[in-house]
Amino acid sequence: MKKVDRGLNCEFDQDTHHSKLSLILIGLTMLVLGVPAFSGTDPGQSQTDSQLSPANLPQRFAEREPAEAVSLLASALDENRPVDNQQLLDAAREHFMGRTDDTATANAMAGYLSIGEDEPTGLTFRVGQGGRIESPPSMRIAVLDWLSDIDGDEALTISREILELAEDAEEAAVALRNLGRHPEVARSGEFLHYTLAFVSNPQWLEQPSAGFFEGFDALAYSQAYDHLDVLVSIAKNHPNLTGFLAILMDTMIQNDRGAVYPLLMDLPIFGNEFRSMRAVWFARADVRDANQKKALELYLKDSSVTVEEKKRFLELFPLFTRSTAPRLLTEDHLLSIAEMVSIDHASIKFFEYHSAELERKGLGPSIQGLKERLGVFVSRVKTKNHTSPRQ
Repeated sequence: MKKVDRGLNCEFDQDTHHSKLSLILIGLTMLVLGVPAFSGTDPGQSQTDSQLSPANLPQRFAEREPAEAVSLLASALDENRPVDNQQLLDAAREHFMGRTDDTATANAMAGYLSIGEDEPTGLTFRVGQGGRIESPPSMRIAVLDWLSDIDGDEALTISREILELAEDAEEAAVALRNLGRHPEVARSGEFLHYTLAFVSNPQWLEQPSAGFFEGFDALAYSQAYDHLDVLVSIAKNHPNLTGFLAILMDTMIQNDRGAVYPLLMDLPIFGNEFRSMRAVWFARADVRDANQKKALELYLKDSSVTVEEKKRFLELFPLFTRSTAPRLLTEDHLLSIAEMVSIDHASIKFFEYHSAELERKGLGPSIQGLKERLGVFVSRVKTKNHTSPRQ
């Protein structure tokens, strides 16, 4: 068991968190006296008998109070056995989510997080469906993830403390997700403050981890589009991250195209260095929406956009592909067949109107190719053998 100094914050609201300090003191007292609290082997068991496994975990945990179960799990993890750890953590998650004593379970998890201990798992940070952490690199991250599902308010309190300390990027990423799960917090200045501090952390930017990258999803979720200059600054100072930032921008555009499009041409770092990706971004435009239509017209008329970039755009437009990878907070909006067909029809009309102007700029063949391609897509959905205009 590894002890981590996390600068315990004991300034709690007396009405709602008066028991938390007691948990901390009890845990620390046990450690000083040598009593197994959240570490050590299971009392009364031999070394062989105490070996925890996915097969015996349900029975072993069912016989114990939540705090004992958390302790037993922590003592069983071995950084050099990541496959075994994954199986143990999966079984433990299923057990804790199925317990009926939520208050005791939440208190046990809060107590473990508060005393600052941790156990590495040897796993790489990976997000699963619904933003859950499928592959937690440490015991603390696993517990912080589970606590959010068991007691969201308690997880919110502890997550704020973690974000204030800002010691571990991957913990902070999960803490941001926990805040974002509360709608009233997610749209607050507090959430934006923690998010901007997270993405701007110089130490984490110099040595980015998988969890750190995942945490940037909070910026897309915050809809803080007037702070896109932060991404410009990061791209200038950390050119090795430009590819990742381009993907992040794509996520933002998919979430709120109408709000993001008008800002793209004013971001010089993206306009100059991400020309190919910018074509992808604008290829997602839905010309049925007046704001997106206007932004697309300005993009096509802009003399700083090269002919090659516009050709690339015309090869892709309209682009319906979506990322299939789960994220901490944002979710993909999948278009229905009817929506795709409607956008195709509107796109054909849009370029019929703008054909002459674009042909004078040397884009005639590309325009013709787009019209023919969309015509095929639209006609396909009229047959019984196709369920998607893109098949």
